[in-house]
Amino acid sequence: MGVDKVDLLINDACLQSMYNGTINGRLISPSYTSFDRSGASYTTAKLRLNLGREDVPPASRFCFAIRRRLCAGGLADLCAGPSCMYALEENTASSPTGTQCCPVDRGPWK
Repeated sequence: MGVDKVDLLINDACLQSMYNGTINGRLISPSYTSFDRSGASYTTAKLRLNLGREDVPPASRFCFAIRRRLCAGGLADLCAGPSCMYALEENTASSPTGTQCCPVDRGPWK
């Protein structure tokens, strides 16, 4: 099973603030989505990795820069809510059934 994407729940005010994302030195660029659910607004930054598990060993390094003019407090302001949340999703092509089921991993990243 390969890792396809990382979704980060971010502060609405920090839309378009992430750049120069890398995983193990490989450049990746975020896309952003804002949506409303049950009267609350949410914004996510999605980073498509399209990497096999063997390309993302346990000691992998995920890095990105933040535009301070868009997200003045840096990482502390990027996080939505009391903690930063992420989800890792599997690559459907590497799934035995060819379907995307569930997050590979998720939780706070702060």
